[in-house]
Amino acid sequence: MARVQIAVEVVKEAGVLKTETAVAADGHMFLNDGNVVLRITNGATALTLTAITHTTVKGLAVDDKAFTIGANENWEMRFDPNVFNDPNQMVFIDYSDTTDGTVEVGRQG
Repeated sequence: MARVQIAVEVVKEAGVLKTETAVAADGHMFLNDGNVVLRITNGATALTLTAITHTTVKGLAVDDKAFTIGANENWEMRFDPNVFNDPNQMVFIDYSDTTDGTVEVGRQG
């Protein structure tokens, strides 16, 4: 399978019913304008979410950023486009475990 793209949902004054997507073995990607928030809701098994960097500084690659998400924890995070965006403005994320977590991506509109 291939990495799955998550649609960025726009939260407006009237509200929005967010779509939760199960964490995927091949990871996810989403369009990032710097104002996007990723929310992960984890289940009973801890996991590591890894955000892939696409940046070099003076010829040196910037390390990927790993977040340890404990069992039953909910996290929200933003990603600096200058560090995490690929040339198509996409952020790539991977998971160490795909047992029972969900993710959603949104921004204010």
